[in-house]
Amino acid sequence: MKYIRITFLSVLALALVLSGCKLEEPSVKKTENNLNGQTITKYVALGNSLTAGVQSGGLMEDFQYFSFPAQIARQLGIQEFGQPTVSYPGMPNIYELDPFTNNIFQPEGTGVPNNTTYPKPYQNLGIPTATTWDLLNATSSTTNFRYYFFGEDNPAVDLVLRGLGTAFQQAAAQEPDLVTLWIGNNDILGYATSGGLKPPTPIQDFTSPVTGVALQGFQSAYMELAEKVASLKAKVAVANIPDVTVPPFFKLVGPQIAAALKAANIPYPLAYQTGTDSLTTGPATGQATQDDLNNFNVLVTLVGASYASDIGKPTGHWYRDLAAMKGVPVSALLATMPAVDTTQAFGLHPQNPWPNALILDPVELTTIQQVTVAYNQIIAAAANQYGFALFDVNKFLLDVLNNGGVMADGFLFTAEFATGGLFSFDGIHLTNAGYSIVANQFIDAINSKYGIAIAHVNVRNVLGNAPVLKKVSQPNLKQYNLKKMASVIDMLGGRFW
Repeated sequence: MKYIRITFLSVLALALVLSGCKLEEPSVKKTENNLNGQTITKYVALGNSLTAGVQSGGLMEDFQYFSFPAQIARQLGIQEFGQPTVSYPGMPNIYELDPFTNNIFQPEGTGVPNNTTYPKPYQNLGIPTATTWDLLNATSSTTNFRYYFFGEDNPAVDLVLRGLGTAFQQAAAQEPDLVTLWIGNNDILGYATSGGLKPPTPIQDFTSPVTGVALQGFQSAYMELAEKVASLKAKVAVANIPDVTVPPFFKLVGPQIAAALKAANIPYPLAYQTGTDSLTTGPATGQATQDDLNNFNVLVTLVGASYASDIGKPTGHWYRDLAAMKGVPVSALLATMPAVDTTQAFGLHPQNPWPNALILDPVELTTIQQVTVAYNQIIAAAANQYGFALFDVNKFLLDVLNNGGVMADGFLFTAEFATGGLFSFDGIHLTNAGYSIVANQFIDAINSKYGIAIAHVNVRNVLGNAPVLKKVSQPNLKQYNLKKMASVIDMLGGRFW
């Protein structure tokens, strides 16, 4: 049986990666704020990892300086904006680019929190992995939605909240003039990043099938949160939930598999495990043609990057890695999957299929679309009911994808992995410049709703502070395997091992 070898596209030089394609040299002029006699001196941000400023797989102070809330605070002239900063190389360790080899790697070492003695609640209350319910109720790593739904702890809650109360309670204690609220992504993102193995947050209230705990569904949790945020009598800007399949985490690997199949003259489709194939009673039934992979009728996740080169080989590489993550012998794991035969060609034979954890099939994509629409209807209704400004990030990112990018201060940013300048090296979170673009979109929504004129962040200035390597290594793209990407998947709520 033939096998194929996947070679990833070359990563461009660091400056191009982080800034996009330079098209013109606009003059840089400082624009003054005009608040029309209104006051904004205290600003609090509520949200998840996108609010926290996670980038390239980790929370790290050099990146947190460019979180979109921190950039908005600087535009408002707010001198103090506390964040739960973490030293290099971050928590978890970030992905970096080696400009000499164009390889992406994770540096050695361990980041540590370095602002834990901040004498009051942080102004940035973005909690990685947080769901909507968490902003109302979570207080510790074991008193949060993820723990009550799946029995999984979330240490990020302790990092951000420090035992001082819930995120909303800490926001309210600061009596803010302005609140941004961007939450709900993780209510569906875990489903997507796990290949459909982790369920999304139900719309209606429910009881966890894992722990038996009764929990609010998305609708009641978001509406209660919106009501409480409205009670603060502050200016409020909310953002809705983007189509989680837009980021390059879901767009990169599939077309490359298709190209490799074509180059190797392999006529067979990708044989994959669907969401309903258990592999206990029979082989996988999913088949994805090259057209399916190129046209995104199925989506292969970024975690599949290091397993793509196994396609066509008689290998149990994936099962060995999965068993290691589960902490069980591979023989014990395979005993639960009697239909699997690792002597068959991986990804081409239904008895050694591409695993469902690394692919979203058409049924799962439909689920994501339906849930996202339902969530965004709830967010829009809350914004309308309480008079919040609304940043339609879903439309914004779809426009970026469909229009070939977005211009910002003379630079073109696209949704391409590594070379687009908008998304960071984890394929989900934004770059410094990407967060500045989001900050400006929030500013536009606030200005329009409240009749003020907060000046835009100058993206060109942000690009002048692009991160640089602090350690040189000899990495390769096998860093994008299950073990290395586990921390990213875990942060996005998609832990399936």
